Amino acid sequence: MLSKGHSSVMRAPSARARVSLSRRPLVKVRASFSSVAPLGSRILVRIEKSQPQSAGGILLPSSSQKKQNNGVVVSISEDVASVTKGDKVLYSEYAGTEVDFQDEEHIILKSDDVIGVMPSDDVSKLKPCGPRILIECTDAEESTTGGVLLTQSVKERPLTGSVVAIGQGAEDESGKVQPLSVKVGATVMYSKYSGMELEGKDGKQYIVVGDSDLLAELS
Repeated sequence: MLSKGHSSVMRAPSARARVSLSRRPLVKVRASFSSVAPLGSRILVRIEKSQPQSAGGILLPSSSQKKQNNGVVVSISEDVASVTKGDKVLYSEYAGTEVDFQDEEHIILKSDDVIGVMPSDDVSKLKPCGPRILIECTDAEESTTGGVLLTQSVKERPLTGSVVAIGQGAEDESGKVQPLSVKVGATVMYSKYSGMELEGKDGKQYIVVGDSDLLAELS
């Protein structure tokens, strides 16, 4: 719901935005509107600004800056309970509709597209939402069974890891939340092309997967 005025939005004319997979079409909210109130289990998130330079201090052109997929929740629809206003959240890379509101980039997301809440910038502290699970990945082998050292390009990371945090579960058709199939501390195997890979401040590799992407619990 948009307050004030008669016309809602006008679409940016960029042809590149319409064809690129990495950039969603940006919707411009006119200055006459003072608020954006999401509807239908959706949330409005102010997108974290892209980093203007590399880790080595090299300034990056706009075309080379990595698009962020995290930000701060500005407003939510009344039926959303998984996040609250002010939460910093991580969301699916190609989800939602980006909007330019009050000269800042925002995105309107379905609540199901929120991967987790980030209490800090440390990925290991991520609190998954819904039926999602945060896993600390098992390190790749440094050498073959014959003792040959492997280069980074040929190392294959095992599809296993330790469960660090779990979401609250998903609702069934009756609205009852179903608990997830594993608990924190379990060692699990997951599908090869599933989830979102992340790197923690400690240099460790993490992945967030859905409960349905788990193949087995190892013991």
